[in-house]
Order: sequence, then structure tokens, then C-alpha cells
Amino acid sequence: MRHYFCNACGSSTYGAVTGEYGKDRYRGNLGCVEGLNALALDNTIVDGGALPLADAP
Repeated sequence: MRHYFCNACGSSTYGAVTGEYGKDRYRGNLGCVEGLNALALDNTIVDGGALPLADAP
């Protein structure tokens, strides 16, 4: 995944992923969209720091 950052504040604005079979995907940081309350959207917030790195075999 390639990450892109704001030159003014350093926030991650979006990321680009080159997927399988040429299907590219992009993920945007909705917190960067002016006038949009991203926390008011129907979503699931995940604490990535609390996730296990990998399952033991």
C-alpha cells in the first residue's frame, strides 16, 4: 500500500493498493473531508493496535 500525506499537517489523506488481477483500490481518510463528520456515518471503528499480529499455527 502506498500512503499519501498532507504537506501542511502530515495527516494521511489516502492510500493506494495495487491489487490482484490489476484491480487497484484506494482508501480515503474521511476525516480529511471538509464538512463531513466521519464519526456520524454508519461504520465500525477498529483499534488496530489492539489486534493480534498473527494467529499461531
